[in-house]
This record gives sequence, C-alpha cells and structure tokens, in this order.
Amino acid sequence: MKVFLSGVILFFLVGMLAIGELFEAKVEQPIQFNHQAHIDLDCTGCHDSVTTQSFAGIPTAETCLLCHETALTESPEEEKVRILAAEEGGIQWKRILGQPPHVYYSHRRHVEIAGLECQQCHPGVESATSPPDYLQNLTMDDCIGCHEESGVTAGCLDCHR
Repeated sequence: MKVFLSGVILFFLVGMLAIGELFEAKVEQPIQFNHQAHIDLDCTGCHDSVTTQSFAGIPTAETCLLCHETALTESPEEEKVRILAAEEGGIQWKRILGQPPHVYYSHRRHVEIAGLECQQCHPGVESATSPPDYLQNLTMDDCIGCHEESGVTAGCLDCHR
C-alpha cells in the first residue's frame, strides 16, 4: 500500500510540474517596449532606483514622458505612452522576473557595489525589440552559478531571509 501511495504522489507531482511548464504564466505589457531602440540611454535613466535600492524600479509614466511628451517617431507604441500616461493609474507595467518571497536580492549591491553590468543578469535585453511575454522565475542555480564563476561567496543567509 505504501509503495502504491508513493507512486500516486510521485505521479501527481510530476504531472503538476509538466502542467506548469505547459501553462507558463503569460505576460502582456501595455506597450511593446523596444529596449534596442533605447540602448543609447543608460539603464539607470529609466530604472532609476537600481543604484540606490534593492529593486531596479519599473519606469513611471512621468519617466517615459521626459522623452516622449511629444512624438519622436510615428510609432503607435510611442503614442500609447502618452495615452496611458494621461489615464488614471498611468502605465501599468507587469513584472517579468520573479523570485520566491523568502529570497532577498539587492540590485544596488550587484550594480553599484559589485559593478555588474545589467546584461550579466539580463542577457539579450539590450537587443530585445519587444518585452518578454512570459514570467521568468529566477532559481537558486541562476545565482549560485554566477557566484561560483565570479569567486564570490554565497552564504545561505545572504539571500534567504
């Protein structure tokens, strides 16, 4: 009976994992933001808290309007910036990176103190012409691999809170 029950539980867990992979969380941004078109800007110009806070910050409508208050191109996506900025609530960007709630990550520590370039953790973002359409959940292996490669210690309590 124990073997049967263990088999059922294992089958259920494997099935849930497979279903999770099939139905990955889809993310649709309000604007099809083109990072490649903005590559001449410093990342910190839009993600303004990356060097001072633990979070990078999602650009506000006001930040976008610093450059896009008037039309720079004929792009319908650029026009959406002004339309959404005028609406109550502004531009409602959706998160595209996730981490478990018990994990602490500091952008400031990695960017300002360690001097990492954004592309080291976000490869390809500089050439992306549209935002990812899925939620990427970061794993412990993502972090540990980089720490080992860089020769940086990774004590459990550095990240797990």
